Amino acid sequence: MIRPRFSALLGTLVLLTAPTRAARAVEAPAAPSAGPLCGISVGVGGGVLDYVFWDTPFASERGAGGALGLHVARALDREFALGLRGLAWTRSFENVYGDDETWTFSLGAIVLTWRPAGRGFFVRGGPGWGRAELEFDYGDAKVVGAESGPLALLGCGWTWRIAGGLALGPTLEIGAIRLAEAWRADLGTLSLELSWQP
Repeated sequence: MIRPRFSALLGTLVLLTAPTRAARAVEAPAAPSAGPLCGISVGVGGGVLDYVFWDTPFASERGAGGALGLHVARALDREFALGLRGLAWTRSFENVYGDDETWTFSLGAIVLTWRPAGRGFFVRGGPGWGRAELEFDYGDAKVVGAESGPLALLGCGWTWRIAGGLALGPTLEIGAIRLAEAWRADLGTLSLELSWQP
């Protein structure tokens, strides 16, 4: 028979350690184990595009638009993964001349992802290739121009394991494309990313 004093002590220990166990459960590693993984992200972003038309440079202000990202990778262990990241962003607006204008950025990069200590926080980045496309109305005509070039993509975020091989969390990314003929394009996005490991 358990003595009352021992029972009270045991109950106190259970109550004191319950928050610690709950915290450990919340902080459980969300990093994938070694193997293939893929994901999709949806969010918003701000981009800027400076371009040249008819030998005339046009400088623009940063504007907001929708962003969509896809990635496939292979986790080397619980800390590192190597893969491909694709990011698309578009913005439609009325320019200073009262014409409809659309920007579309397409970015693709080889990225290395690092999760310190195999936890949910991660940073990733790598080189790639990008394309910036511009389309606007000019009277009754539609003018289209595009330039492409090398890019650098950097990002960070946090994921939480939600069920099985599924993880969900926010991702912040910055990309800059080096374009020819005095064109300049850079982009920053904030997305909600869903990843899955079979």
